[in-house]
Formats: sequence, C-alpha cells, structure tokens
Amino acid sequence: MGRPAPVLALTLALFSLMAPATAGAARLDDGGAELDVKTGQIRIAWRSWSRETFELATGLRRPVMLYLRAVDCRLCLVMEESVLARASVVRNVARWFVPVAVDADLRPDLAARYVVGTVPTLIFLLPNGEPIYEVGDASSLERVGGYFTSADGLNGYMRQVVTYFDVHGQDLARKAREVGELEQKLGEYDPGPVPVGQLEELIARTREGLDFTHGGYGRGWKFIEDDSVRLFRILAGESDQPALRRAVAATAGGMLAGSIHDKVDGGFHHFATTREWGVPALEKRLLENGRALRLLTSAAMLAPDDETIRAGLRDTARFLLAVLAREDGTLAFSQQGSLGGDDPGTYFQSDEEGRESLRPPSLVIRPLGEALAMAAMGLMEAGALLEDDKLEESGLAAVDSIVRHLYTRGRGVARYLDESGTPRLRGILADQVAVLEALLMAFQVRGLPGDLERALDIHAFCRANLRRPAGLFVDRVSNAEAVGKMRRPRIHRGLNSRLALASFRLASLTTTPAWRLVGEQILGALRRTIPLMSGAHAAPYTEAVLAASLPPVRAVLPADAGRALRRAALLLPAAGSVVILRGGPQPGSAPPAAGAMICVGERCVGPVVDPGALAAALREARQPPPPPGG
Repeated sequence: MGRPAPVLALTLALFSLMAPATAGAARLDDGGAELDVKTGQIRIAWRSWSRETFELATGLRRPVMLYLRAVDCRLCLVMEESVLARASVVRNVARWFVPVAVDADLRPDLAARYVVGTVPTLIFLLPNGEPIYEVGDASSLERVGGYFTSADGLNGYMRQVVTYFDVHGQDLARKAREVGELEQKLGEYDPGPVPVGQLEELIARTREGLDFTHGGYGRGWKFIEDDSVRLFRILAGESDQPALRRAVAATAGGMLAGSIHDKVDGGFHHFATTREWGVPALEKRLLENGRALRLLTSAAMLAPDDETIRAGLRDTARFLLAVLAREDGTLAFSQQGSLGGDDPGTYFQSDEEGRESLRPPSLVIRPLGEALAMAAMGLMEAGALLEDDKLEESGLAAVDSIVRHLYTRGRGVARYLDESGTPRLRGILADQVAVLEALLMAFQVRGLPGDLERALDIHAFCRANLRRPAGLFVDRVSNAEAVGKMRRPRIHRGLNSRLALASFRLASLTTTPAWRLVGEQILGALRRTIPLMSGAHAAPYTEAVLAASLPPVRAVLPADAGRALRRAALLLPAAGSVVILRGGPQPGSAPPAAGAMICVGERCVGPVVDPGALAAALREARQPPPPPGG
C-alpha cells in the first residue's frame, strides 16, 4: 500500500470554478459571472438554491441552469475544467441564465427531485424552478439537460435552450403545470392493509433483471445493492432457493473479480459502468463500502466455505479502518477520484509495488449521517460473522460519533457538519432511517439503554415532523427552499419500507404495539405502487412485507451470554428479527438459565447454547406447536 492519503476537508468553496462571490471576486453584469481578482479570469458565479435566486430569475425572465455535482467526482472535475471554465461558456451562462450549483451529497432531497441518471448533470429550469420539459410529445416527461464534454457542445445546447424558452415559453409553463398536477395526484396515498397476499409477486419482482452470469442487476451499469442480497439470504434460509443462492454468489463473485474492487488497498469504487463490474467511477465512498460489507456478510452466510468472499469482506473492512477511519471514531466520506495525491487513474490502476511511489488520492473529510450509519452497521455485521472484536468495536464507535456530532435530542439527525463544525440540514429522511437502524443494531450488540432511547427519539422526530396524512414519510424542506419540484416532496419507497421494518423492530424490543402499527400503515399506503417496483428497488418493501406477514422473531439471551452466541443471534436469517439482552421471552419473566431462547410469536424454543444451532431452533420455533398430550 502507498503512503498515507493526504487529507483534504473539501467543500465547494475549494474549487475556484464553483466558488461563490467573495472578497477576491467581483460579480459582473447581472451576476452570472464574476472576476477572480487574483487570476484575472472570469468564471461562473454560482448561486445557492434559494427563493431569492428564483425571484432573481423571474425578474430577469431567464431560465435557471442547475448544476448537480459531487465533491469527489472525477467526471465533475473534468467537465468543470474542460467545459465550464471556458470563457465562451462563462459569457453565455452569464448572458442567458441564472446559474445554481448544488452538492448532490449534501442535498440528496434536491438531487432526488431533479437529477436524471448520475452526477455531474446540468438541468435547465424555468424561472419558477420547474424543469423545462420537451413539449413536442404531450406525454413526454423528458427533461432538458445532460452531461457535456466540450465547450462547443454546451454552447450550442444552451443557445437551443434559450431559443426554445423564448419561443415556447407559454407551452413550457403549461407543460410544467400539468406535470406538477400529475405529481401532486400521484403523491396522494390512501391507507390500506398490508398486502401480505402479494408476497410471492413481490419476491418475483425482486428477481426481475437479475444477472446470473456476472451478478447484480441488468446488463449495463452496476451498483452495490445490499438490500436484495440480504433479502435473498433470508429467503434462502427459510427454504431451498438454489436460484437465489446462484444470484448472490454471482453478485459477490462478480464484484470481487471486477475492477470496481480495489484488490490492493481493499474496498470498492463508487459504481461500475460495464456488466462485468468494470470501468468504475474511481471515488471510493463510505456509503457504498458500508453497503458492500453488508452484502458480502450476507453472501458469506449463504456460502460459508467460500474463502474468497470472506477475504473480500476482510479487505473491505481493512480499507475502512486503515484508510477512512479517523481518530474520533468517524470515517471519512470518501477517498476521492478527482483531486489530491497523484492522478487517481494512475494510482488505482497500479499494483502494490507501483503504488509505493505514488501519493494516494486525498480523503474528503465530512461526516454524513447516512454514510456513517451504513458503515457502522456493515462493520458490526462483519465483526459478528468474522468474530472480529475490532470490527464490532469500530462499528459501535461510528454510532457513538454520530451521536456526538450529528444527533440532537428532539431534533433528529443532521445531514453533515459545516466548516465551523455546526450540524446542518436536519429532516433528511435517509439520515433519520439509517441512524435509527444503526442505533437499534448497536442496542442489540451491547444492550445500552441509551441506544434504544435515542432510536425512540428519532422515531418520534420522524412522526412529528416528516409524516404525511396517509402515514408515509418525506424529507422536510424549509419554506425558503420550497421552489419548483421541491414544493412536492418525494415519497421514497425504499426508505419508507426500511422505516417500517425498523418500526417492527422497535415494537419487538419495547413490546409497544403502536410502533408495529406505524410500520403497517406505511406498507398499506405503499401497496398501490407495487406495479412500479422491480429488481433491487423492490427488495426493502418485500422484506418489510415478509416481516409483517409472520409473527415477530426474538432471540432472548441472558446478560452474560458469550459473544459467539450473541453474534449468531444478530445474524439470524429472519426478517425483522431482534436480539433482546437481559430478559426472558416475555416481559417480566426471568432470563433463561443458560443459552438463548428463540421465540416466534408466543412459541419459544431453547435454551440453545451452540451458536451453530440457532438457525435450526428458529426453524423449529416456526413449526406449529404439537397438540396437547401429543
């Protein structure tokens, strides 16, 4: 492995192309460009997403050019240096548009409403913040924008957009209103029962698009999808599922064999652009590596004799602890694919010997709630499977760092820390759900009441602030930012499904039926979207419906249970299962004298002292009880 990665606390302000007007820059004309007084160069004067920005666009009668980017993105830097920095582009942007730049990782709610595909993306909007849609086909929802590789190409496209805006202004406004009304109607959900009768259909939907040759889904770009692999592990644990086992083996094997996997330093790049998990986006992100840990843990459980999967799991954990881990228990956001060190393409394509003479790509240091929580869960699960105390302790330390830096009682979880160390952007559903899940897992690992108390507090914050009338949950957007599509919050099916599953776990851990009702209301409200679910995107909902269709599963262990037994209980192949420490199978009863009681609803089997026998005990507990006297 090469020398330690240099640390850069990167934000948009570090990129001159993205910097807002400062004491070292003077805005020109109507503010679409600015002069860098140090270099003498003009550059795009990017504005923030705010009501004031769109009021300016309305007053100037100009479209808005929205640039969605990521701080560690190599393609973003390429477009900024080779296209957006060109004087002709800067002049045309300043002449024709009001430019707005948004970090898609700091504003996932906004990115989810506007981005098509991945970043970097330029999207052209009306002055009121609604997308400019193609108007030739009345049924088309094609948005105007994209990724550009040349200044000439972007200049020509911008000229067409401006002409299009001038000629079709009224039609564009009408089309935007029609789409908005359609989105408003689609966003109205009705309460209903949990669709347990459609469980087989849902399982079939998660199998749609599986690539049994190379793993993952589809024949194009490949992403690390841990939800579906975890679901397949649960289903294969309940009955013989050779097809699902093949899909999991192909996914784990394809990921580890492809160039998305860094075989020298360990860990995975952001995503792959070929069916064979090749030609990756070079940044190595905490969120995706946390998902990879969870995926490989599930895969290793289905193939306990496959040392390749276990080795890949250890290497991924090594990357997190050796490269991304910080002294305060947090983990860096990513090892980037754009700036710092030597060229990332050269570094990552070099073998171990070649890397010794190169500086590793820099780290982006900014704790994000969702990413830290996913990594924490991945480390705890990997530690349980590999029986590695250090991984388990590192996962717990990551949970504690979230509590220190991003969580505030009664106010939920912040998205990130700004440059001054102040928590920012509370109310993003992804952060609340992921941290809630991580706290529940930490409580099951170490049994500290504070973990459960904080989980309950975040659940209460979501119910009070993010819940809609039908029982579904959305991101909370401030009134100052509720412009365009942001006035219509997105219903994220996957996050709502995960919140439903977390609610079921809360009900089991606290013996409070009200929390189970919250989960059932979510699943009932989402039932009409089942026809829209497919592949990996159907997995979270399917797992939650599976958990709702069965009696709750609890592994009840005495306070002095050994780590091996507790770890095996944590990884039980059952949807929504929980580990309860210091208690009996029913509230108020004495803890087992030894071993674990495996309870499915009211039926309990045990005590079980052999960790390897817990899965068999689970199968026994699921069987109908023998008749009296039988």
